[in-house]
Amino acid sequence: AARRGRARWAARARWAARMEGGVKDVLVQRIGFHPQGPVAWLFAARGLYKLEEWQLCSEALTHCLRSQKTLKEAQHLLGFCLLHTGQKAAAAAAFFKVRQDGQRDGLAAAH
Repeated sequence: AARRGRARWAARARWAARMEGGVKDVLVQRIGFHPQGPVAWLFAARGLYKLEEWQLCSEALTHCLRSQKTLKEAQHLLGFCLLHTGQKAAAAAAFFKVRQDGQRDGLAAAH
């Protein structure tokens, strides 16, 4: 188990070294292009989240937070990224914002 942990840490260190240019550069290196539009960025962010690349995922989500179409899911996923990086207060604020926006939308739909 310890050997697996060290190997995982080494892989993350290599990935982080490549990330110096940002999420766009990493995605271009990995898949040959970067997403176009907020929905595509949301799919990329989900993939980075599954790979446990919290910082890259957070950076990808910035492209989703600008669009009403992807805003709620991006805020929710950002909350989990912040939680995984130990930023509990910021995660709580993100989750609160999602809940607050959801309640406001629910009230608007009811009237």
